[in-house]
Amino acid sequence: MPDDWQANAQPQVLILYGDDKLPGSEQEAFEQLSIGMFVASQASSDPVGPKLTALMDARAKGRGWKSKQVSKPAEISIGGRPGFALDVSGTDAQGREFAGRAALVRTGGSEVLVFAVAPQDTWDKRADEVETLFTEWYWHTGGSATEASAAVKP
Repeated sequence: MPDDWQANAQPQVLILYGDDKLPGSEQEAFEQLSIGMFVASQASSDPVGPKLTALMDARAKGRGWKSKQVSKPAEISIGGRPGFALDVSGTDAQGREFAGRAALVRTGGSEVLVFAVAPQDTWDKRADEVETLFTEWYWHTGGSATEASAAVKP
């Protein structure tokens, strides 16, 4: 994690903020580049690509997004673990434009959803930082990538 970023760790969730201070409100959180990592207790056998798309559809509905555009899932590696990622952009429930990237990785018997998001103009300036973090991610827990040869198909 870059030195000037902040982190908020909770059980099964880690959120990184691309700023030198933690946000004090939901509005401040929206104005920053943030990356959330959400850990499910057990990996399913569902194909990863379609599952990631379904997770983004559920997030859009649950958050009341006014619009969304989602790319087709593509293979990715996060910290050496295979998975799928997609690009997402749209307008949130308050009418604010955003952009981001979501990835779903299976590792150590768990599924990990990594979701990076920022206002569109911030994303345009900082998307490369997200790609660097995805590439250099370090998985602190032991184990290796979950058997994914058949499960990580789009």
